[in-house]
Amino acid sequence: VKGAEFELVVSPTRTIELGGFFSYNKNKYTKYFNDPDGPGPLPAVDLSGQAFVYSPKFKTNLFGTVRAPLDELGELSFSMNFSYQSKIHTSSTPSPQFYDMGASWSNLDARIEWDDMMGREGLTASAFVNNITKNKIADGQFGAYRSLGLWSRSVAVPRQFGLRLRYEY
Repeated sequence: VKGAEFELVVSPTRTIELGGFFSYNKNKYTKYFNDPDGPGPLPAVDLSGQAFVYSPKFKTNLFGTVRAPLDELGELSFSMNFSYQSKIHTSSTPSPQFYDMGASWSNLDARIEWDDMMGREGLTASAFVNNITKNKIADGQFGAYRSLGLWSRSVAVPRQFGLRLRYEY
């Protein structure tokens, strides 16, 4: 396994926070012989050099938050979050087909929050939108097409809107 990860959070002022992470992961089996039925009639397959399953090569997330103090009325904040993941292998095979791979995906979420709403400590109201870009690709699938003849892909969580009112005491 070879790779690197970087994470950075910057707060140039009390009201602005920016950050994210980037991950690069290059992995492969150096010596991997798969004998599906043990010492039976099927020959062992040399899968050396194949990538690990469910391990994306690239993964990243970027976020930003802007806060606006409202004096005795509380604090308003607006946040956005973008994430991306490259394709993944869902099974170790010498020549991967579409059913052996999960597609890359990206997603965008946004949130607005009012802390200590109307000056009442512990009262928070928020509104959010998840999956703004209508991503339809999830990061998982059942990859047993070659062995069981079964293949299915998960669907992403659909776009969601919501309101939340919370009181902490």
